[in-house]
Amino acid sequence: MNLTFLLPFLLFWFKTLEETNTTLYDLECNHSNDCPIEGEPVIDNTSANTPEIDDECNEKMTNIWCFGGYAGLDFNNEPPSILIGSSMASYESCASIADSNGNLLFYSDGISVWDSNHDQMPNGFGLMGHSSTTQGSLIIKQPNSENIFYIFTLDDLTTGLVNGLRYTMIDMNLNGGLGDVIAGTKNTFLHHPCTEKLTAVRHCNNIDIWVVAHEWESNAFLAYLLTSSGLTTTPVVSNVGTIHIGGGGFMYDNWNAEGYLTASPDGNRLALAITKMDRFEVFDFDNTTGMVTNPIVLQSPDYYYSYGVAFSPDATKLYATSLWNRTLYQFDLSAGTATDIVNSATLIATANAQYIGALQLAPDGKIYLSKYNENFLAAIGNPNALGTACNYAENAVSLGTAYAQFGLPNFAPYHFDPSPNITGNLAPCTLETQQYGVSALSCEAIYEWQLLGDGTLTVLPPAEAIVTYNSAGAYMLIVTQTTDCQVLSDTLQIVATACSSPLPTADFTAAVTSLCIGGCTDFVDLSQNATAWQWTFEGAIPATSTDQDPANICYPQAGVYAVQLIASNGAGSDTLALTAFVETSATFMVEQSTQICTGDSLWLQGQYQHQTGTTTIR
Repeated sequence: MNLTFLLPFLLFWFKTLEETNTTLYDLECNHSNDCPIEGEPVIDNTSANTPEIDDECNEKMTNIWCFGGYAGLDFNNEPPSILIGSSMASYESCASIADSNGNLLFYSDGISVWDSNHDQMPNGFGLMGHSSTTQGSLIIKQPNSENIFYIFTLDDLTTGLVNGLRYTMIDMNLNGGLGDVIAGTKNTFLHHPCTEKLTAVRHCNNIDIWVVAHEWESNAFLAYLLTSSGLTTTPVVSNVGTIHIGGGGFMYDNWNAEGYLTASPDGNRLALAITKMDRFEVFDFDNTTGMVTNPIVLQSPDYYYSYGVAFSPDATKLYATSLWNRTLYQFDLSAGTATDIVNSATLIATANAQYIGALQLAPDGKIYLSKYNENFLAAIGNPNALGTACNYAENAVSLGTAYAQFGLPNFAPYHFDPSPNITGNLAPCTLETQQYGVSALSCEAIYEWQLLGDGTLTVLPPAEAIVTYNSAGAYMLIVTQTTDCQVLSDTLQIVATACSSPLPTADFTAAVTSLCIGGCTDFVDLSQNATAWQWTFEGAIPATSTDQDPANICYPQAGVYAVQLIASNGAGSDTLALTAFVETSATFMVEQSTQICTGDSLWLQGQYQHQTGTTTIR
């Protein structure tokens, strides 16, 4: 019997059921096959300020995952191992955090807070989130603090979103080092009403954090700045994109409050899902000001019950899930225009599960997919790759006897700092100048470029390289990105060839070809495929030029003169010689009427005859 029509009823039941109870690593991406390299390295680096030290550098903070039906994973091992003992059963909302060595500190479903022994913290109860809010909990460490954490919570649509966005503070020095809620901070109010969307972005200063939510029945993004001094409770508001409203429901017309919000690891983009609109949206995010701009709408009946979103580590791909259809899509954000991005949608997989839910980037560089009531997570093994080359695996990691639900831990994406990812031409021609850049630019990073091979390297701040290939052969271009958190690199293997350029075709014209003695004119090159020009002007001053479009070529004597152009490139040359192209004369006859309008000018020199006689103009 087909039970898919029961999904809204099942989700309503889920949402109304109350529960009682890095190692730092180097990323190196080789874009082509290995090849021999000759020549000494050419090294240059951009000028940049040394970034301040941030105590959230060690990305082992995301190594412990607690989620679903008592499920847990330990990413201190590769592949991740099963974590036993979780006390949490949550349909959607879940967040966990580890210390700098990858040891669990605590986790929450937005209602309760459990410590590293899986016991509820003494005051870790009664938070005003909900275990069936899409992103009902988010844990952020206060900048420049060793022991203070914020748990941000959101309410669920089945309660009418009445509790809104709130925060609770945790001090890990309390309760004998196991942590507890700081008295007087539980459920501190920020905003009402909000959707079920909640994420965080690192500020461009590489220290502070933007906490980003979305207002309900509005198109307003709310960005709150968390600094070492605490949280700024007045948000930066950006009214942009779709108004989140309606969607149906049993008690409240608010199903469109559901769906994930996430940021790219580099902090330059946001993406979200609006569940019953069958819609995903992508935005630009200014991590200096907190402003959101430039929406791109990705909408199709194929995306019915839009739910999960995640960016690839290099921020060039967006992955999105249709909960109802059990489908996973990829969008190529580097495709070009907004229309190109919309048309880049690729169906990656239809999962073997009743429903699918959240997507979450992990410390191992993969993106994991939650499959409802399954003992396995699916995974995207190479999320930077285009199309099905992203390497989707249906049963990628076992959860043992535990099981997934709809949600996965809601980590701040800045924990997964991106590889720099060089962009540019892999197969240039010799003697050509090529420009290379970095697709996931970090605003506070130091970039160093290195070129191996017979070439010339010039670096342009903040992270661009200009390369000229002097001879045919293999080259290697390397960029190293250094931040306060880690050192990442990318390597581009390049093969330059002596290309056969098309032969040039010489052609030209001139602004004026009939002149009085001493008159001047400008020449315009019309040649095809030319890279160099040699002009010869008979009887003129100057007599030659190598400009593409020579100007102010003057003829001091009366006569008829030839003009020659030799247009050339690396493949050869072509000559065009016109023997009677320019004529100069002391007398210039206008043999037909010329009409001019009021305000126009007419330049005359010499004698002209009109109906009343002869006039001399000097």
